[in-house]
Amino acid sequence: MPVLHNRISNDALKAKMLAESEPRTTISFYKYFHIADPKATRDALYQLFTALNVFGRVYLAHEGINAQISVPASNVETFRAQLYAFDPALEG
Repeated sequence: MPVLHNRISNDALKAKMLAESEPRTTISFYKYFHIADPKATRDALYQLFTALNVFGRVYLAHEGINAQISVPASNVETFRAQLYAFDPALEG
């Protein structure tokens, strides 16, 4: 499986976001918990976040996650539900 990561420049992503008419919600969070395979977790979260049109930075390590992201307002509840379903340790 190829490594999944953003290949679009910051300028292009910013232009795309500014062209959108839908409001976005900025979400920042971190959670210390054990991630057995950060690379596999990164790939899975990349696919999940891409499907929801999430922009931002997500840092993963064996110790946990740190994220600063922008989510379309219509996807916030879906994002939250899917994130918690992805790993129950992320809830709360």
